[in-house]
Amino acid sequence: MSLWEPQWIKRELTTSGQVRCVEVGFDEVAEYYKNLKEKDIKLAHAFLQVNEGEHLNSIVPYRELRETLLRDEATKGLVRRSRARSSTAPVYVAFMDADVLSFRTGKKGIFSCYEEAISRSQVPLHGLTTGYTISTIQHPFASLAVSFDLATRQALSIVFPLAPYFPEPNAALLILDDHDTLEVSFPGTFLDNTAKRAQYRSPQEVPLLITEVVKVRFKGSKIQAGPHFKFLSEGAIETELPCRFLQNRKKKDGTKNAKEFNGLFSSEAGKFEALSHQDLIHVRNTSQSHMKSRDWSTYVYNYLGEYMGSDSVQLVENNQPGAIVKKRKDQFLISMFSTLHSFYSPVAVTLREVEAHGYNLVEYLFSFVKDYASMTSRKILRVTYGGDSGSKVKSTKLTGDLLRKHIRTYDDFLSIIDKFYTQPIAKFVERASQICGMAELPIIIRYVQLVPVSLPKILTLQPSEKPQEVKQPSAIQLQLSGVPAGTKSSTGDGAEQAVERADQLRRQPTIGYLAVNLTLPNVKKLLGRLNRRCAYATIDGFAGVKAGNSWRVVNKAKTLSSNVKTIWTKFSSSTWDQVLTGLNLSMQDLTHVLNADMKGIQLAKDGSSRFVDAFFILEK
Repeated sequence: MSLWEPQWIKRELTTSGQVRCVEVGFDEVAEYYKNLKEKDIKLAHAFLQVNEGEHLNSIVPYRELRETLLRDEATKGLVRRSRARSSTAPVYVAFMDADVLSFRTGKKGIFSCYEEAISRSQVPLHGLTTGYTISTIQHPFASLAVSFDLATRQALSIVFPLAPYFPEPNAALLILDDHDTLEVSFPGTFLDNTAKRAQYRSPQEVPLLITEVVKVRFKGSKIQAGPHFKFLSEGAIETELPCRFLQNRKKKDGTKNAKEFNGLFSSEAGKFEALSHQDLIHVRNTSQSHMKSRDWSTYVYNYLGEYMGSDSVQLVENNQPGAIVKKRKDQFLISMFSTLHSFYSPVAVTLREVEAHGYNLVEYLFSFVKDYASMTSRKILRVTYGGDSGSKVKSTKLTGDLLRKHIRTYDDFLSIIDKFYTQPIAKFVERASQICGMAELPIIIRYVQLVPVSLPKILTLQPSEKPQEVKQPSAIQLQLSGVPAGTKSSTGDGAEQAVERADQLRRQPTIGYLAVNLTLPNVKKLLGRLNRRCAYATIDGFAGVKAGNSWRVVNKAKTLSSNVKTIWTKFSSSTWDQVLTGLNLSMQDLTHVLNADMKGIQLAKDGSSRFVDAFFILEK
């Protein structure tokens, strides 16, 4: 029995010249489409897109169908029988699409991955997903696009667990012990009401259902719910290729143009031997992809909504009258998050730089693989202003004018983001951007034929810019980039394990802070802050340098001398307990030194990160 049949209407002219609508069966529609396709295939495709995409009565109401299955007695009976067999085992309902080709794309099947994640979790898991993939056999470009998207979703969930889109083709939600199905429903389901069903839209079905779960179980707080939802790094299923992956955005008439790819994929090598600039644009702009900086930023912005501050924010620049931001904060912040994401994304930077300077695309792409840390060490943001000063659109003009006026440096950028929130979140958005950028590296290695990198201009600084000392990536960075600690990041060994290693990091009870570079301003800031609660002489004694050196570093040092490096090395290599004991500092002292709360300091102290890394992420 069919759960749903679309309603097809054709318009006829009456003898009086009026138009009347007559309901027709599917067979007649199919015959009409078949004949049209024989005469004009393009017109036939347009007919299909317009009728299935624009006329709402012909959109399959997947949300209503899933809701019907959730409430069906057969589903409830299956839950009860499962509990009768094992009263202690949690029961989940899995959501999937009908186009699944394989439940196993790696060493383990999807349900084995779910079981392992549930059993090893220290907290009850209310939702899980492993995502989905497209094979290169179906379409190599779609496979590349989906792999980039999946890696980005997995990486984003490390910092903001419920920010990425949990996909409809593959997700599982926990059924509470005292229920025989989910206690919440899909919002806006009108299966028995034809008039209201005409209002149906089909986006984000599972995310909307998760929102309902969070409302009931976690009082609407995605932050609190985050640890109870996992986007796993293995076990993705393979689905059939959706047509939308190979189409451009919808035009005004409802039709879409097919994407044209010019790259060359070698089935034998399993890699692209050539990629064009337009190819990479198409791959990045795939429908629903988290690779698109603005979409990524919107997910992050929505996730951080609980931390949003007052309705108005004042931005002041060097004793000049400030601008008051009352409305359009979403435009402003999404633009800033987008800029931060695209700064750390190898694909985004490659597209921008190749277009601006004419570099070889694959060569430039692999320059990131060779040394991601160096490529992102220059904190020079290409701010997307959102419109020039002559823009007629008020929202983009507002964003552009404010960003031009108030952002001069990378630190300005982060500090302005924090003005909008009740807690400092900019460093975490930065960290999420970097981890997502790193997650692109193993995908590049897996899909693109490696070429020698010979672009000395890439790392050349402009004369007006001062070089920064670039430190080798920390063990945490090496783990996130998929390279085992102790090996050179340029080899690419183990790069395909990047997201898996990142997921292992996520499961640890520690916080992975971004590594801080050895620079003179950083050393001065560290010593100056510590001097708020301990004497310079105490710092000298702890660092093993002669008396007076710490004071001279803060007040007179102009270069990274051997003493400066000695002091930094001592703090970098010491644990939190060693620093606290050596400087005779209490945890309460550190709340004054860092202007941070006790909870954050305790988390840093309990973690395994270096003292200086956590110090600078907490310092406000």
